[in-house]
Amino acid sequence: MAHGGTNFGFSSGANTGGDSSEFQPDITSYDYDAPIGEAGDVSGEKFQALQKVLAQYHKSALPPSPPLPPRRQYGTVELTMVASIFDVLELLSKPSQGIQNEIPVYMEYLNQASGFILYQSVLPLHTKPGSQISVVEVHDRAQVYISLDETVSARKSDNLVFVGVMERWSMKSLALSSTTGKPGLQIYILVENMGRVNYGEYIFDPKGINCSVLLDEFPILNWRAHPIPLSDITVLSADFLQLQQQKGLHRRIIGNQMNLTTLSDSDFRGPSFFQGTLKIDSADGPADTFLSLRHWTKGVAFINGYNLGRFWPLRGPQCTLYIPAPLLKYGDNELVILELDRPNPDGIVELLDKGDFTCGNHTGTHMPLLSNKRRTPGWMVNNGL
Repeated sequence: MAHGGTNFGFSSGANTGGDSSEFQPDITSYDYDAPIGEAGDVSGEKFQALQKVLAQYHKSALPPSPPLPPRRQYGTVELTMVASIFDVLELLSKPSQGIQNEIPVYMEYLNQASGFILYQSVLPLHTKPGSQISVVEVHDRAQVYISLDETVSARKSDNLVFVGVMERWSMKSLALSSTTGKPGLQIYILVENMGRVNYGEYIFDPKGINCSVLLDEFPILNWRAHPIPLSDITVLSADFLQLQQQKGLHRRIIGNQMNLTTLSDSDFRGPSFFQGTLKIDSADGPADTFLSLRHWTKGVAFINGYNLGRFWPLRGPQCTLYIPAPLLKYGDNELVILELDRPNPDGIVELLDKGDFTCGNHTGTHMPLLSNKRRTPGWMVNNGL
């Protein structure tokens, strides 16, 4: 591969091992350690080695490499927490009221290709403290919440308690507490499609929940599925300013106003949207830049409504998302982040002039290795390079 590029949006795939649970989602960058880098870089060893080999078979000197597009370090952007994904579900769900089925159905059954899907049901009569919630198969990562309110407003984020995470590569049951283990409370399971396996025997890779959700080995029935493809987040743009004025939705996370590092999992309001403005006033116009998500946890980023892709710096190795200049404009550029777990407590992101692939911790036993598909091409080995 001469040039890999970028898995913008939800276009990144995934690898597997001996079975479908050995799941390795690709990072957003498709750099592939190719001779020509993700953002057009040609200064690496592989490009130079390739030119060296080609020069042996070219009668005249090779033409000079083209210059890189301009890059700029735009600095820090402050972000405001606008709303929990639960509070704006009707704006995001396709259809807004969801789809009712006896058991959870996967995305493809609902004509959804990518993004997220939220499943909603009611805990049955045999629910009790210590009850175990389990799912045989989740594709690919699920976050489970219980509402403490049985009324129509139960889904509002202030009423939700985080129970835990279920992951395709480390399936486990989740225990309900004395607070959440009560019949009649509503259960919500948000599932993320983290990329499709597109080769081999596991190419059939339906996303979402593909079987019954069990409570103490008995299935929970009557589920409502809310497809959340995030194919168009401009539906939120007109509502951001209005939401910011509503009590309980607008929270600054700058400084000491909301120190998320001191909050417990049960206090945190779950997957939430954060919004900020990148101002470009340079006379030269927009330039390529790299959005650093270091100190954020996991989610998806958008610039001017365009999906830049997923980020998960805790797993790594990718810390930055590439933003080509054509996605930017002179003046105000709207940056939106959906953070699934915990935001940077400083409430900021940085725009850098180069990519960063130094994030991650692969020593844990319950995390997948995010694949960046880097390997040495055979031609380099064969030429002693």
